[in-house]
Amino acid sequence: MLPLSDGSNNFFLPRATIIKHTPCCIHLDCHIPQARTKPFKFYNYLTFHPDFLAVVANAWIDTEKEERSLHNLNVKQKMIKRELRALNKNNFLDIQKRVYEANNLFSNAHVQSLNHPTETNYQVERLCLIKLTMLKGIEKEYFKQRSTINWLLVGDLNTSYFHKVTKARNAFNTIHTLIGLDGMEATSPEHLGLLAANHFRAILGPEVLPALEDSLSQIRSSTRYFCTSQAAVVLSKVPPAEDIQKAIFRLNQNKSPGPDGLTS
Repeated sequence: MLPLSDGSNNFFLPRATIIKHTPCCIHLDCHIPQARTKPFKFYNYLTFHPDFLAVVANAWIDTEKEERSLHNLNVKQKMIKRELRALNKNNFLDIQKRVYEANNLFSNAHVQSLNHPTETNYQVERLCLIKLTMLKGIEKEYFKQRSTINWLLVGDLNTSYFHKVTKARNAFNTIHTLIGLDGMEATSPEHLGLLAANHFRAILGPEVLPALEDSLSQIRSSTRYFCTSQAAVVLSKVPPAEDIQKAIFRLNQNKSPGPDGLTS
C-alpha cells in the first residue's frame, strides 16, 4: 500500500495471468459535501400505494381557489409535495431495511408453517409473502429510478448493481467547485448556492435594466421565416385530450426529474 499526499492510498492486486500489467486500486480520501436539505424528488413507486390518488386529490382540492393564477398553482404543488413526502416517509422510508425485516418475518412464518401445518400459519405465511413481494418490487423501482437504468429486463432485482450505478452517477453529477467572475473559487454547499443564485439574479433580475430599442422590429428583421396563416392556425389549435394522454404515456418513466422534482 502506498499512501498519497492527501490521505488517499492505493494498493496493487496480484496478477491473474502472465501479462506484465498489474491492476491497481486507488481509494480517494474525499467526501462529497452534503447539502442541509434534500430537494423534493417524486418516486414512481408512490403510485403503487392505494391511497396515492386520494392524497393527491385532497391536497389539490384543499388549496382550490376561484382565481386561477401561477401563484395558486405553486401553492398546490407545494401542498402536494408535502403530502407525498409524508406518504413516502410513513410507508417506504429506508426501503432496504423494510425488505430485510419483511424477509425475516416471511422466513419465520415459513418455518412455523412447516413445523405446525395449520390453516392459520399458512395464512400468515401467505400474507408475509405478499408483503415481501410488494416491498421487493418497490425496492427495485427505487434503485431503477435512482440509477436511471432503462435497458434491464422487467423483474430484474439486481439491486447491488443499481446501487453502484447510483453512487457513480451521484459522484459524476455532483458540482464540487464553481469559479466566479472575480476568479474566486466556491467549494462549500453554502458558497456554491450563493454563487449560483447571484449569477442567475444578475441575468434574470438585474437592478438596472438594459435599454431596449424597438424589440419587435429587431426580431422581425433578424427572422427569415414566418408561418403562414394556415400553419399559425394549426399551431395554435388545442390538441384533444386523447393525444395529450398518449404523448404523456410515451414518456420514459425513469427519466431524471426536472427542477421541480417531478418526473414524467
